[in-house]
Amino acid sequence: MLSIGRFVKPLFRRRFKSRRILISNNDIMILMTPQDWAALILSIASIFAIFAGGIKWLVKHYLNELKPNSGSSLKDAVNRLEERQNEADVLRKDMNRKIDHMYDILIDFIATQNAKKPRTKIKD
Repeated sequence: MLSIGRFVKPLFRRRFKSRRILISNNDIMILMTPQDWAALILSIASIFAIFAGGIKWLVKHYLNELKPNSGSSLKDAVNRLEERQNEADVLRKDMNRKIDHMYDILIDFIATQNAKKPRTKIKD
């Protein structure tokens, strides 16, 4: 009868060489195995992926504020301010027109009053 242990034990007995140290000219040099290179590359790639994911999340949520959503977004607030500004401009123009009309009436009244008064000459 075959036992599984006979096939599994060699897998666990395998020892990986993680690093080899070479000593030359009183310097210690550590050589990296392909597994070490793969781990380094994957860790750097995962750091970049996390950073890119964070940037993507921030951009998505900031751009979400620029879309109208029934009143609570920045875009809606700007639209409300712009509409109020336009209404204020219309009222200001109407008020200026009324003031100009009143000024014209006042000038006509002063002109007619001056025409009715006799002019007196000042004697020296």
